[in-house]
Amino acid sequence: VDPDDVLRGNDNETYVRLVSPSPAPTVSKAPTVSLVPTRSPTSPAPSTSPAPSTAPTDSFAPSTSPEPTPTPSENGPPPAMAPSPEPTETANPTKRPINEGLDDDKDCENDPYNALLFPFVFLLLGACTMQLTSKFAPNVPYTVLMLIEGCLVDWWASLDDNDCPFNPMQQTLAIWAHMNGDLILYAFLPALLFGDAMAINMHVFKGAFWQCMWLATVGVLASAYVTGYVAYLSMPYDHPPSLYLTMGAVLASTDPVAIVALLNSVGASTVLTVQITGESLFNDGVSMVLFKLFFDTYRGKHTGSLPKFLVQQFLVGPLIGILCGGVTVFWLSLATRRFSHEHATIQLVVTICCAYISYALAELADSSGVLGTVSAGLVVAWRGWPLVVEPEALESVWEFLEHAGNTLIFALVGVITRRVAFGSRYIQPRDFFYAFVLYLIVELARLAMIVASFPILSNIGYGCSKADAAFMWYGGLRGAVGLALAMNVMNKLKRDDQEKIGMIFLFMVAAVSFLTMTVNGTTSRWVVNRLGLVKASEARLRLRARVKESIEKHAVEGYEKGCLEHDHDAEEVLEHVTAVKHLRGSPSARPTIATGRRASTRGFDVRAAKTFVRGFEKAAAPLDVDELVLLREVVYHVVKAEYWGMIEEGSLPRRSRAAFKLIESADSGLDDTRTPLHDFDLLHAAIAKSTAATWLDRFFNCLDSCLPECVTIDNRIHYALAYDRHETAYYATRAFVAAHRHAQHQVAEFFGREGKAGDAPQTHAEAVVILESARQCASAERRIKGVTPHLVNLVKTNIIAQNVIDIQHELIAKLVRQGVLTPGGAKTISDELDRDSAALGAARRRKGEAIAMLHVEHHAGPKQSHDELSVSRRRLVELRLANVFETRGTATTDATMSTSQATVGI
Repeated sequence: VDPDDVLRGNDNETYVRLVSPSPAPTVSKAPTVSLVPTRSPTSPAPSTSPAPSTAPTDSFAPSTSPEPTPTPSENGPPPAMAPSPEPTETANPTKRPINEGLDDDKDCENDPYNALLFPFVFLLLGACTMQLTSKFAPNVPYTVLMLIEGCLVDWWASLDDNDCPFNPMQQTLAIWAHMNGDLILYAFLPALLFGDAMAINMHVFKGAFWQCMWLATVGVLASAYVTGYVAYLSMPYDHPPSLYLTMGAVLASTDPVAIVALLNSVGASTVLTVQITGESLFNDGVSMVLFKLFFDTYRGKHTGSLPKFLVQQFLVGPLIGILCGGVTVFWLSLATRRFSHEHATIQLVVTICCAYISYALAELADSSGVLGTVSAGLVVAWRGWPLVVEPEALESVWEFLEHAGNTLIFALVGVITRRVAFGSRYIQPRDFFYAFVLYLIVELARLAMIVASFPILSNIGYGCSKADAAFMWYGGLRGAVGLALAMNVMNKLKRDDQEKIGMIFLFMVAAVSFLTMTVNGTTSRWVVNRLGLVKASEARLRLRARVKESIEKHAVEGYEKGCLEHDHDAEEVLEHVTAVKHLRGSPSARPTIATGRRASTRGFDVRAAKTFVRGFEKAAAPLDVDELVLLREVVYHVVKAEYWGMIEEGSLPRRSRAAFKLIESADSGLDDTRTPLHDFDLLHAAIAKSTAATWLDRFFNCLDSCLPECVTIDNRIHYALAYDRHETAYYATRAFVAAHRHAQHQVAEFFGREGKAGDAPQTHAEAVVILESARQCASAERRIKGVTPHLVNLVKTNIIAQNVIDIQHELIAKLVRQGVLTPGGAKTISDELDRDSAALGAARRRKGEAIAMLHVEHHAGPKQSHDELSVSRRRLVELRLANVFETRGTATTDATMSTSQATVGI
């Protein structure tokens, strides 16, 4: 029983069952409408059977005669349509299997807090799925995979067939599978709709407004009626037309998430993207109104006057949304202080509250919450974005909310669909066939609507080409909104003792959504290319070529700057980075030799720092201990900030353990600022321990002596681990020196009180801190001199190569934001950069393995008795170091490795 329906007086049947002292068993158990897989050949067709006067009519016109007092029998279909109850559904009251839910077993306790497990499990699965599909299957829609994963997770949880107690995963799946339908709509729809509306291009939307309105009003109405009545006439289920029209209204709403992502990735027309997005936003609202109308009619709820109902739905809801959007924009204008974390947080909270409050207020006014939320989002998109303090942060949060909403709702539909399709006694094998028939009906209905509307669409707004119209038809996927409505139908019909009808309704909608996403979604990229929607003109291709030349010019400048900064000519980079390959063999390939310049060193050495200190001591300048402690704290903070800057610019790899060790050393230094600077002492202890011969080296050496010489996988693992340790040590030491040199310069520049900034320290405490920092740098530089030159050159090459790649990525992103480069053109260049990065990574691993062999052989234990073996290994290492970056020499080197393995025992 729904208490809200009883209090509002909207559910007459529930009210009668609630207040009746002894309802007849036949009334409460007989289904209002029964969905039978086969229609009896002798029974009359539903379309030709006259309905008795006591049954609710499917006409939506207001009745002038007084309505009879509703009874439970009046809320059902005509008696001629209702077959006899199936005794098998109630004859054996055995406990249902676990995949039918927990609410049927009253002896099993259900812990409410286990409901939190569902969203986090599926969000984690979604993150893994997105990462894998972006690399290996970019054409597969993400939402399809989440629906399949929902089915698989529910199946996996059902393998534990213990009756009680249920495990936490079974409990969380059952809680979400039996969630109230209205709660699902309230939880998911506002975030999905508001995010799409707020991100729309308002200028293009105003030009395409009437096209979107035509498709969302006349188009949705036509699609719903055609789908409903064709399904009613062609499918064998004994439904009244109102339930088929309800299904048609649910299937009339489209989901633009996958299609818009595809159009953006291939660089399709902005007009086409906005047309599809705008149609989806408005047709969600219109289909929701039709859904209420048809579903209330099916359940026997009278909507009153039809004109009043339509005005209330299409006028009151948007007005409430416009009001909420206006209040939101005004509030945003009051929190516009730049670089204010508080104002950015306020703006984020206000937009999220606007989405849900506009939906709730419209629903409380018995209007369309969807249209209210969409209207509020459009107002914010129209006037709100210039007021946003941190647009990127706001976009990121709303993208996450949309991603989370789509992930959870499709996973939930997968869970429920599996229970209905494979774990329920209601679904028969032939229902799968009729689900495919319904998919064809939906596609043909939309095709007919687009074809009939084409003369109008091509003459209003921006116009519409035949290719655009064809893709509007093919790209009309069904998604989150329709599935949420279907789950709402299932839950409400279950309360009305029509669980079978609700489950089949959900199964049909989920099957159509699955087919549109798998068939249409996965082939949409091919359709876009076949229709020529992304075909670039000759002028655009020439412009793209000039843009690429400009990007390559910036890459060359970055290469030269990196070589001079690190005092290293990274000619190996020219073999793999496409943008700088043309420098091979030219003087520009070796900037340090061509220009004769070397890297400049900032900061002070120990000798200069001692001179400053002695000067203050001779002048008997007092040493302020409090200032000294404060300056040490400042140095640690500056050093730590510089580490983060190195991570951002790529000179300190994010995945390297050096980044963690460096930040940890600065934090540890901040714990004790009363003692001289000592962060390198902490860092050196960590890296010395990691690079020394450890139990891991002894383990691999012992393993190598036990395995036959033909087995080399242990050696490769050993080499990789050894190289990683030494590379981490060098990265950490080099970054430490650079950060402290920067900190010395900052102290001398920003705390000086006289003369030119940066010339010299101005107080005794500044001189002492700079001397302490210089001594730490000297210790680190001595550590660097002990590193093999091969490793130093390799790390410098990696830094320069990564810098060249990052310069191009940053420039591409900037050009896309500025509109100079389309997303499609940017993707072409980005794919090329990804191939360059993969080639550089492979070369780095090969050369790193060769360098690590030096370390492994050095710590291999007792000296080998055979000098020939050591000589062969050294020659092999030299060969690998010489040829590892040569593109043509890779195969030769590998062949040499394989032929030498029998001799050198690798």
